Amino acid sequence: MPRWKDAIESLLHTAGAWIDVIALDHYPGTWTFSDSSDWEGIISLQQEIKSSSAASPWRGHSLALLETGYATNIPWFRDESAQADYYRQFGAILKQLDSEQHGVPLALVGFYELCDMDSHAPVDPEAHFGLISSDTLQRKSAFATVQQICRSLRTG
Repeated sequence: MPRWKDAIESLLHTAGAWIDVIALDHYPGTWTFSDSSDWEGIISLQQEIKSSSAASPWRGHSLALLETGYATNIPWFRDESAQADYYRQFGAILKQLDSEQHGVPLALVGFYELCDMDSHAPVDPEAHFGLISSDTLQRKSAFATVQQICRSLRTG
């Protein structure tokens, strides 16, 4: 959405003391006009939170990625291979966000979703976000990558 960052800042000005975590959904390559490697908005927001002054509305908040995922609804374009690539890129982004350079790890990461709604639904992206197919319950190619990402996340 255009001006999404301005909308969040406005909310922080209005209710900042009542907000602890800024939680976003981000689906580059599916629900955005960018490709699946576009994480710049999340990276820049995290940097803004880290480097904010005491008077900044961003100061003292945590950042969470409430939902992210990649649909496998278009063969040879948005397929299982592309979904696995997406999650490999996302794993690298998480490492970057969690590095000492940035120093503000994400408070929460939500993967959308475990199982397809309907692996046979024609074209509808919403039915194909799962890491497991709905008909055979077989793991898609990205399952192991997401499993590895989850193992690498810091806790506590």
